[in-house]
Amino acid sequence: MYEISIYMYAEYKNGFVKSIASQISRKGMLSASKLYIMALYTVSMFAIEFVTNAVTTVICGTGYNVKLGFTPKYALVRLAVFILYLAVTSIFIFIMSAIRISACGVAVSMIIGFGMTSLIYKLINWLLYKIGISSFDISKYMPDAIVGSMSIHSTAESIIRALIVGGVFTIIFIYASIVVQNRKDI
Repeated sequence: MYEISIYMYAEYKNGFVKSIASQISRKGMLSASKLYIMALYTVSMFAIEFVTNAVTTVICGTGYNVKLGFTPKYALVRLAVFILYLAVTSIFIFIMSAIRISACGVAVSMIIGFGMTSLIYKLINWLLYKIGISSFDISKYMPDAIVGSMSIHSTAESIIRALIVGGVFTIIFIYASIVVQNRKDI
């Protein structure tokens, strides 16, 4: 998460975005291109993780009759995690497009990265409970909270919810950042 904020702010700090934005008519597409770059970064990290896990399993699991396996459920869970990462990334892109203050982006990335948003969600749930809504848990609908609970043991309902929440957050926040980017003077 931290590297996302560093990557995004480096463009503004070095004036790279100013020189590019003056060449294109739709400045908002810069936000979409950032999401694309971060998606490639996430896929490459997934590939490194998969290779590392496979090599470790082969080396350490030989005496224990451990076999490598790839199930359709595993693929769905990884797809859901990927889409949730895109959702969190699109939130960062929106914050950075709107604020453009390096310290804010780094602070938000650290709050989300360290899982401190769970405290905010607990506060919101407590406030909802105080006004009479006791059966609602906001963390079930927030991408950063869902991504931590995804595993091969996740139920089909939680995988579907993760796919929907991730997709909706990605679309809403990347659209909002495109609108903000188009309206702001770079």
